[in-house]
Amino acid sequence: MKANVHIYAVVRLKVEGVEGADPKACIAAALQATDLHRELPSGPKCEFAEEISHYLVDPVVDGEVNCDESRWFLDRAHFEESRNVPDESLYEEPRTEAQAA
Repeated sequence: MKANVHIYAVVRLKVEGVEGADPKACIAAALQATDLHRELPSGPKCEFAEEISHYLVDPVVDGEVNCDESRWFLDRAHFEESRNVPDESLYEEPRTEAQAA
């Protein structure tokens, strides 16, 4: 068999110094501040696939990242046809007991 295989790899792009009223507002600001088509490598074998699955919001306090308060958000639009990002499609993933402790 001969085939072309497309590997959908996850890439993390850090957007620093984003400000917003809450984590969802920070996500919206990060999306507005970033052009993923420009930021991610592209070429004949690689391109941004128009898909975002998760967001990680790390609060910064006095210049230091507070990992204890980091929050993950699932982009429901990743699984749905509608791309009304970010507020309506964001789902905060529940913290485990170990993360909350």
